[in-house]
Amino acid sequence: MVDQLENIIGQPHAVNQLKALIKNRRIPHALLFSGPPGVGKFFTSIQLIKANAKPEHQRKIHNFEEPFVKYIFALPRGKGEDSNHSPTEKLTDKQIEELRSQLELKKANYFHKVQIEGANTIKISSIREIKKFLSLDYSDISYRFIIIEDAHLMNDSSQNALLKSLEEPPEGVIFILITPYEERLLPTIISRCWKIKFNNLSNEYLQKILIENFSVAHEVALKVSLFSNGSIQKAVELVENDMQSLLNSTIQILRFSFGGWFNSAYIELKNATDDFDPPKVKEILNLIQIWLVDIQKNRINDENYYFFEFADTLERFNKNFPNAQIQQISREIDELIQLMDKNILLNVIILNLILRLNSISIWN
Repeated sequence: MVDQLENIIGQPHAVNQLKALIKNRRIPHALLFSGPPGVGKFFTSIQLIKANAKPEHQRKIHNFEEPFVKYIFALPRGKGEDSNHSPTEKLTDKQIEELRSQLELKKANYFHKVQIEGANTIKISSIREIKKFLSLDYSDISYRFIIIEDAHLMNDSSQNALLKSLEEPPEGVIFILITPYEERLLPTIISRCWKIKFNNLSNEYLQKILIENFSVAHEVALKVSLFSNGSIQKAVELVENDMQSLLNSTIQILRFSFGGWFNSAYIELKNATDDFDPPKVKEILNLIQIWLVDIQKNRINDENYYFFEFADTLERFNKNFPNAQIQQISREIDELIQLMDKNILLNVIILNLILRLNSISIWN
């Protein structure tokens, strides 16, 4: 069933490693899939599981049914919940419904990112359930898999609890830990896993997944892929936030700032980010950074722009401000992004952004 791995696109290095492990019948008892978010690590996990299962078990694997697949991910904490409760025992009916809905979306599309309100950690109760899972005898099944998605969301206690299960799992049990933040895992966890590194997807593969798995229009997929850094997760966020509107707002914010229309720039940014929602403000800052990259491309006659439909703004900027220190401005915007991560008042960051952009017109 190695053919299942042919379904994996854009990750030839990972696929070749997995094929070799299957061919040599030496699949380690614990795998660590690391690399950027949104590049197909979970999709690959399911294909690997299917590649090691009988045809009659494929549907059960598709539906994440135990004992073939135990799927662990972050869950919200219920009212009055402690470590003695089961992972879902104290959740409200609304939370349970949201959980079921997200799982259905995940089954329909393995690239879907499960998002449940308040789900910030992988509970120790979820990890303790692994011990029960391992204690059951399923000798008639060649392989059982335990997927822990966003494994970095385990705290130290949860990781130490997992360590006990990782050390001596029963024959035929394989752990797959998925994370974009390997450094947040304990060294003792990492040392017990066979690491497989995933890379950013190419724009072509990104477009293919957006079109086939998310029903995104071709022209939208083409545009979004340019700004997604090879991440499906990032691309979907841009689609959901109306990529074209974000680009238009970015250009307007730049125009107002350069022209000294501070209030207009402030209002445009406020409207574009739903009253300064931090992730959306950060997205606008990132788009301004990309526009600055295009400014540098224009200066060396490289017309492979990200903001290709706004090429006129690049021409006019370099004509009006030929000596603008683009790298310095870019560094300063990087500093503003870092300040956001330190919970500095957003108003301070926004005003600094507008004033810094305006200073270009003053000093040139």
